[in-house]
Amino acid sequence: MNPAPTTASVLTVDSRETRSGMLTMLRTMGVPTAMEEMPAGDYRIGPYLIERKTSADLAASILDGRLFEQAESICTSADRPMLLIEGDITRIASQ
Repeated sequence: MNPAPTTASVLTVDSRETRSGMLTMLRTMGVPTAMEEMPAGDYRIGPYLIERKTSADLAASILDGRLFEQAESICTSADRPMLLIEGDITRIASQ
């Protein structure tokens, strides 16, 4: 019998992150998740607060300035802020 997951082992997912496919993949892998609207970041587990960006969104958010606001927000909201870049960033330059 598996023990119940502790709060630190539950991955909190921002409720606006449902389109990425990441939530489905994590649940399929058996990762315990909880959904809530988060003021900063897309995922939280323990001290880690993660902002997820596709490579295309990373480029767009640099150009429009959102990335810097989001980075500041996760840095002031967590002991261990992280930026997760999903996809091939080298393909951005060729588009």
